Amino acid sequence: LTQLNQSYNRSNPHFSFLINSIKCLFSLRKTLKKLNADVVVSFMDLMNIATLLANVGLKYPVIVCERTDPNCQPLSCLYQWLRWNFYPRAYKIATQTASAASYFTKKLSKKITIIPNPIFEPSQYKTLYTEGPKNIVTVGRLDIFKDHRTLIYAFSSLLSHHSDLMLTIYGEGVERKNLERLIQTLHLQDKVKLPGT
Repeated sequence: LTQLNQSYNRSNPHFSFLINSIKCLFSLRKTLKKLNADVVVSFMDLMNIATLLANVGLKYPVIVCERTDPNCQPLSCLYQWLRWNFYPRAYKIATQTASAASYFTKKLSKKITIIPNPIFEPSQYKTLYTEGPKNIVTVGRLDIFKDHRTLIYAFSSLLSHHSDLMLTIYGEGVERKNLERLIQTLHLQDKVKLPGT
C-alpha cells in the first residue's frame, strides 16, 4: 500500500487521500482496542465521524461533541452524508447551543444534550475577583464561529464595574479587521489587545 500510495501521490491525490484516511482509521481503531475504554469522547465534526467509523463492530459507547454550529459551518457532501449516517450510532451527542442541536433530526433529539460554555453571574464573579493583575485572557482563532464579538461586548459592560480590567485575545484569523473596528467603535483600544498567535 505504501508503494502504491507513493506512485499515485502526484498523479492521483484523491487516491492518496483515500489510502491515508484508511490508514488513520485503522490506527484509531487499533488505539480504541488497546485502550479498552468504558466511554470514548470525541470532539470536532470530522474527528467524530472518524471515531464512529473506527468503532464499527467494537461497540464502545461514543459521545460525540459538536464544538461549532453545524448550521453555520457546512461540511462537504461526503462528510455530511457520513455524519447523517453515523451519528445515529453515537451513544450521546453534545452540542453547545440549542441552535447547533436544531441541526439534527428529531430521531437524534433523544441523544442530544446541550452543554453551554460556563457563564458566571455577577454575584459569583465577586468571589473570583482577587488582587493582582486583572487581565482576562482567551486563546482562539479570530473566526466568526469563536464569537469574539460577544466576548468584547460583555467585557465592555463589565468595565463599568471593574475599570481596571484588560482583555487579551490571542489568535489570528479572517475576523481581525472586524474585531479591530468593533474595539475602536466601543473605544476599547487601551483595554482590548489582539497580539496575534
